[in-house]
Formats: sequence, C-alpha cells, structure tokens
Amino acid sequence: MSQKIRTLFLKKQQGIGLLELMLSLAIIAILLVMATRYYLSASTSSDINQVVSDLGALTSCAANWSNTNGPSFDKSTITGSSGFELTTDCGDTGLFPTTRIDSNGDMITPWGTATIDPSAPPTGGGSGNTELKVTITTNNTSQAKALLLRLGGDPKNQSSDTITYYLLEQTVSS
Repeated sequence: MSQKIRTLFLKKQQGIGLLELMLSLAIIAILLVMATRYYLSASTSSDINQVVSDLGALTSCAANWSNTNGPSFDKSTITGSSGFELTTDCGDTGLFPTTRIDSNGDMITPWGTATIDPSAPPTGGGSGNTELKVTITTNNTSQAKALLLRLGGDPKNQSSDTITYYLLEQTVSS
C-alpha cells in the first residue's frame, strides 16, 4: 500500500497545467496595468514640470526685458524697441533654452507650441500691452487640469484643453 502512495505522489510531471498557466498570465497582466498607469502618471508629471520651469524662465526674461525697455511689450518708436521677441530677447541672451523656441518665436511644449502675445493685464491695471499672455494647448482636459492646478488655478471648472497664463501677474485662466 505504501508503495502505491509513494508512486502516486512521486509521479513525474510532464509540463505545466492550465490552471498554473492562467494564474501566471493573470499576475503578469496585473503588473502590466500597474506599470502602465505609473508610467503615464510619471510622464504627465514630467511634462507639467517642464512647462512650469519654462514659464518661470520666461517670466524672468519678460521681467528683465520690461525693466530694460519699458512696461509695454508692443513695438515702440519712443524707446526704439521692436517689441518683445522670445528668440532674440530670451533665447539669444541665454535666459531661455533655444531648443524650446520654434521658428515662429513661440514656446515649444511637450504637447505642441504655446503662443506668446502682448496683452493688457487681466486685472485691468495699467494701459497698453504691459503683460505677456501665454496660451498653452494640451492633449486632453486631464492634462490641462493638472497644469492648471500646478500653476495655482482652480481645475474644477476646466472643460477645455487650453490654458491662458499671464506671465508678470502669474495668473491663470481657462
């Protein structure tokens, strides 16, 4: 009797069973889903950090330009200024990375380009275009909400993928 029991338990296995295969595949699938979510979250966070850093450098450059050329970012015959241009006023001076400036003089973001235009301040203070308005378009609303939150805005009512950021006042609108 004991010989029969030994041969029953010491039987040679000839491969893996279907249950073992299914369990292994389920564990691999769970790990892949977790890794993908982590990667997407880290990638979005990295993109947002890059844009915030670029906006900080651009703010610094715009403030420097404004101190040198006067409060208006438009072309001026009085000061001899040709107006604010990202390429010549920030990129060529080393205040902003030239690799993040496209051929039109706009800021390159991970999602495309952000346009930079002279604007009146959103609070209505001052006269003329004494503010630079940066319009950033992301790939989707969730990225826009995350960027808006990082810039100090309220993402609750964000329904589009476009954000407007005013450099010198450091205010944001959607």
